Formats: sequence, C-alpha cells, structure tokens
Amino acid sequence: MSSAPRLRFFAMALALWIAGCGPRPRPPRLTPPEATTQATRRAYDQAVAAFDAGDLSAARDGFRALVTDAHVGPLARLYLGRIELARGEAEAAADRLDALAADDAIPRAVRDEARFHAALASAAAERCAEAEPVLRAATDAPDAPRRADAHEALARCAVDDAAAVGHLAAAAEAGPDAPGRDRGAARASPRSVGRGGARGPGRGPRRRAAAPAPVAGGRPSGARGGRR
Repeated sequence: MSSAPRLRFFAMALALWIAGCGPRPRPPRLTPPEATTQATRRAYDQAVAAFDAGDLSAARDGFRALVTDAHVGPLARLYLGRIELARGEAEAAADRLDALAADDAIPRAVRDEARFHAALASAAAERCAEAEPVLRAATDAPDAPRRADAHEALARCAVDDAAAVGHLAAAAEAGPDAPGRDRGAARASPRSVGRGGARGPGRGPRRRAAAPAPVAGGRPSGARGGRR
C-alpha cells in the first residue's frame, strides 16, 4: 500500500477516535469485602484514588503494602498488574495478571478481571495468540468501556491496516475516552496499528499517531511515576 492510502487510513482512524469521544456509564468497580478493616479500606481507597489520578508511583506503593492482606490482597495484585501496564511494562503485567487469573484461591470476579487485563497486556506485548480469544469475547461485553478497550487492543494485533481501522472504529463507537476505560491499556507503549504495519508483514511495527488528549474522567494526560 502506498503512503497516501496509509495516511488516509490513519486520518480515518483518528477521526473515528475523536468522533467517538463522549461520556459513558462507568462499569461497576470491584470493592473490598465487608470484612475488611476500616484502616485497610482507607489505605486501599487512597491507593485507588492515586491510580485514578494518574499518580502511579503513589498507587504502586499503596498497593504493595496491601498485597499480603487477606481481604484486599487479590485486588492489590490486580492493580499492580494494571500499573505495570500503564508504565509500559507489558510483559511483566501480562505475567503478573496471568498468574492472578490462574489462582483458584481468590474470588472469581477478581480472576475474571485479571484475565481481561492480562489479555490487554498480552496484546500490548505483541503476544496476540494469548490475547485474542479473551479480547474477542469481550467485544460483546455489556459495558461500553470494556468493548472499547478490547477493540483497541485487537487493533494492535490486526494483521493489516483495514482490520485495525475497523477495530478502532468500533472502539470509537463504544467511546474511547469514556469514564471507566482501562488506563493501563490506553497508556501502554504504542505499537503498530496492524501487525503488518506500514513496513509490510514481518518487518516490525511502526508507531501510530497518538490518541487525542483525554476527557475528564478518562485516561490521564500524563501519569506521574511513568517511565522517563
């Protein structure tokens, strides 16, 4: 494909991404069990608030202090995986979240969340064979932010630009910067729009245009604590 059609593809993708911006309901957030002590719940809420604000260093420190807690430990491990993904450490995030998803000792809801976020991390790490089954199932999820995350990750794994643009269009329709979008998936280091990319199949990724600045309540414009 010549450079002019490729530029049209990327212009279309960016236009669709911008057009899809808009508020969507935030999906339910996993919460600590009722047996959690007040002090632990307060520490957990502070770590979550830091994560939501994009202060990844503070969030990481807060969750690390909670990983051994009997009640919030699994949730802390989930957030630590998401923080690794947000910092561009996709391989480490995928490994951590895969291990969490396979832990039968933790609640099913946490394992399901870990499995989805592990798929996002695997896509960012170009481990697409691991990611695609979970992501394709998530494109039918009832909440729009999850569908958008899944389609955006599938665009990373697309075999050509046309397929990638199709997934970006679906992500835009669901709402790319909707409240509730996964911060880690959005902030992982960019890959090619499709695995073939502008350089042709098998010749390595090319970088795609950066997404427009996030709306309030969506992805942070610059998380403190990321790689410098």
